[in-house]
Amino acid sequence: MGNRLGIFVIAIATFMLFAYQQAFGASLNFYSNAVLVPYATFSSSSATTVAGIVVKEAGTIYWTFFDQDGGHIDSGSFSVTANQMYPFIWSIEGDPSLAGTEGYLLFTIDTNADVVIDTNDGNSMSINSFYVDTSTSDVAYIPTVMVDDSGLTTTDPTTYEIALLAWAALGYGAVSGVVLDMRYYIDGSAGGEDTGIVIWTCLDPGSTQSVTMYDTNSNYKVVDMDTSRSRMNIIDPEAIADRPASFLDGYIRWTVPPGASCAYSFSIIHTSAFGAIQTLMAGWGF
Repeated sequence: MGNRLGIFVIAIATFMLFAYQQAFGASLNFYSNAVLVPYATFSSSSATTVAGIVVKEAGTIYWTFFDQDGGHIDSGSFSVTANQMYPFIWSIEGDPSLAGTEGYLLFTIDTNADVVIDTNDGNSMSINSFYVDTSTSDVAYIPTVMVDDSGLTTTDPTTYEIALLAWAALGYGAVSGVVLDMRYYIDGSAGGEDTGIVIWTCLDPGSTQSVTMYDTNSNYKVVDMDTSRSRMNIIDPEAIADRPASFLDGYIRWTVPPGASCAYSFSIIHTSAFGAIQTLMAGWGF
């Protein structure tokens, strides 16, 4: 428990140093009986996704890790008491063989011991999530999404496969036809100023998207964006083949396609200009 608390405390402390700069970009957390963490990975015991779980009622929390195509890869459960805060450290909870594997986590809570997730469990759980690297004392905020239990593929939390049905399951997100502007900041070479644009979709968006890429001077170019994974894609703007070399700072404008049903997106930016990893939410509108 000491290592678990140590990692989580560092995550919280580092996050608070720059919380004001990005707080405007994230929705308030809602209590629910199901919560999605749309990006999860770990590379070692010191670089990992963590989730601070707060519960109002005692019960059992079930977690499931899905790969980028929605495949059920790992799962587990643990008991919680009323009004407890539980530090979930993915590098500790997950199978060690999953180091380097990117995917997403779904948490559900059963408060009446019937191994069924439904309205009888109430809105009893809230989660704040981060990606933290204690070796560099750095952290990125990972926004979480409330899930309606009616959108789960089954009420049995031990048998989840592809986690969610269509957009009505999500507490918030962009439905098909909505435009998302996804921020990037790069320097054109690996290991410097880098951006990973995380796109989580309810259904398969299709393997390639035609998007409009803008720089800070309103210059733009229509390019192809690879979305070959059926649920969670991570876009590297530096890897977009038709990106003009001068496009180092700007945003990518994408209209959520009908096949995706709904989408949720944010950018994780590694840059010396910020002095830390930063999370920027996608802007959206019609």
